[in-house]
Amino acid sequence: MLTPTSKSLPEDLRRATLVFAALGNTIRQEIIMLPKPGEELSIKEIADQFDLGRTTIVHHLTVLHNNGVLRMRKNGRQTIYSVAYDSILDALRQMHLHIRDGLEKPKGENALP
Repeated sequence: MLTPTSKSLPEDLRRATLVFAALGNTIRQEIIMLPKPGEELSIKEIADQFDLGRTTIVHHLTVLHNNGVLRMRKNGRQTIYSVAYDSILDALRQMHLHIRDGLEKPKGENALP
């Protein structure tokens, strides 16, 4: 799992940081763009879309899952993934509020708590 670099961040921003860090790789960005909203894809269906080894794809899926960007469920021996849109939207919302609050502070005040 990725970890936020600053322990001084509030908990909600730390969770957002994990989502943004997980999405900081173009392969992972492409992975979350594959399924339509509400659609689930297996590891094989995802891996078939890339010219990468299955181990590499599983690594990226694990990073996305561990940081709240993908949901995972087992269907027998098959692992199925879906995008956790609510988690991504929450991260965007938290960052939006953080930026908005920082812009509303009088000049000279530190924007971070």
